[in-house]
Amino acid sequence: MWLLGSLCNPCRLSFNPGLIGQQYPPPATLATFHETPRALGFKTGRNAHPKNCQQLPLPSIAFLSGTLPSDAAAEQDRQTATEVATHPVLILMTDSDKLLTFVQVHKRRKP
Repeated sequence: MWLLGSLCNPCRLSFNPGLIGQQYPPPATLATFHETPRALGFKTGRNAHPKNCQQLPLPSIAFLSGTLPSDAAAEQDRQTATEVATHPVLILMTDSDKLLTFVQVHKRRKP
């Protein structure tokens, strides 16, 4: 839900997470990640590895596989990781060789 809200914010689109949650209930699928932004007026598509990041329409969404630096402590706690995690990322700006991205940060609860 944070990803859609973050996508709407720079475009100054109103966003109601309750309404979106009713129309597109969990669990989210790849189809949902295309349908929901389209319902809000965004164009969607797939590009596994763009050759030129400066040609990406902004803002964009990407999905990164692996462990993000903020997940390192949680990953150490998992003795047997059987799946590679996929993390949604919001891309706001591009440079010749850099991307300005935002990821959702999960706070770990203390037991």
